[in-house]
Amino acid sequence: MINQRHCNKFSHVRSFTLPVTAIAPSLHHSAPHSTTLPLYHSITLFLLFLPALACAGDFSSSSVGTTAAGFLKLGVGARAVALGEAYSALADDAGAVTWNPAALTRVSKRSATLMHGVHLDESFLDYGAFAQKLGHSSAWGAAFQYFAAGKITETDAAGTELGKFSPNDMAVSLAFAHRLTSGFSLGLSGKLIQSTVLKSAQTAAADAGLLSPSFFDDQFSFALTVSNAGGKMKFENESERLPLLVKAGAAWRAEDMAAGLEVGLPVDNNPFVAFGVEDIVPVSGEWSVAGRAGINTRTLKDIDGFTGISLGLGLIHPSFSWDYGFLPFGPVGLSHRMSLSFRF
Repeated sequence: MINQRHCNKFSHVRSFTLPVTAIAPSLHHSAPHSTTLPLYHSITLFLLFLPALACAGDFSSSSVGTTAAGFLKLGVGARAVALGEAYSALADDAGAVTWNPAALTRVSKRSATLMHGVHLDESFLDYGAFAQKLGHSSAWGAAFQYFAAGKITETDAAGTELGKFSPNDMAVSLAFAHRLTSGFSLGLSGKLIQSTVLKSAQTAAADAGLLSPSFFDDQFSFALTVSNAGGKMKFENESERLPLLVKAGAAWRAEDMAAGLEVGLPVDNNPFVAFGVEDIVPVSGEWSVAGRAGINTRTLKDIDGFTGISLGLGLIHPSFSWDYGFLPFGPVGLSHRMSLSFRF
C-alpha cells in the first residue's frame, strides 16, 4: 500500500541524492565593484539575514525526511553542480534566479539557460531560465524546474499490483534584483511549487539573496541566500514544510580561474560545506575550455562509497556555452548533467 505521505518521502530521498546540470557562463564578465563601501553597510545588510538564520537553527540529521518538495534541493546548471554547488557567490547567468537572485545584476544584457539531467534509475530533471538587465542597476529573471521520479508500482494491502504511476514535481519562479549605491545587490524570487504523487499539492515560496561588490582588485566577493521560505505542502490531511536552506558563500575570481566556498544550513539535515574550483584555458580564437571539480559534504553521511565529489567540463564562447557535470553516488549509481547557456 502506498499512501500520499510515504510516496512523497520516497521521491524526496531519491531527489536528495541527485544533483543536476545546466550551463557554464564565461568568467570574463567581472562583477560590479566598489572601493568606498562603509563597513557599517556590510554589517547592517548581514544583520537583515539573522532572522532567517535563526529559523534554520534547528538543523539536524534527525530531521531528515521531514520536508516536502525534495526536488528543490537539486542543483541546477552543469557548471554549478561540477563546482560542488558552491555557486551563490559565483553565479553570473540566468541560473542566478535559482542560486542567488541578487546575482542577476551580473547579467550584462540577456542570458538564457537550458539543462537536462539524467538521474539515477529513470528519474530526470529539466531546467530552464531567462534573465535580462533593466537599466544600469536592476535585472529580472524567470525559471522553470521539472523533476520526474520515474514509474513506481502501486500495491494494495495484500501486495497486489494495482498499476504504475509517475510522481513529478515542478516549480515556476520570477525574480527581481537591484544593485544599491553601496555596491551591494539584493534579490528576491517568488515561486509556485506543485508536487504530484497520486494526488497533487501546491504552495508558494520565496528566495532572497545578497551579493557583495567585489573587493581586493575585483577578485573577492561574498553572498548570503535564503531559499524555499514559505508555505507547506499538504497531502491529504498531513502538511510538510519546504526544505528551507540558508547559505553563506564566498568567491574568488581571477582572469581564467575561479573558486567558491560555501556553508549551508538546511532545516532538515546537518550543516554542510561545499567547495569548487574552475580553470579556463583558451584554445582557439574566442573559444575556451573549462575544467571543474568540487566537493560537497551534504551526501557524505548518506551514501557509502565514492560520493560527494563532482567533476565537469565546459566549452565556452562569449555568446554560448556547453557544460557537462558528472557526479558519482557510490553503489547507487552515476548522475550526468548537460546544459546550454546563451548570452545575447
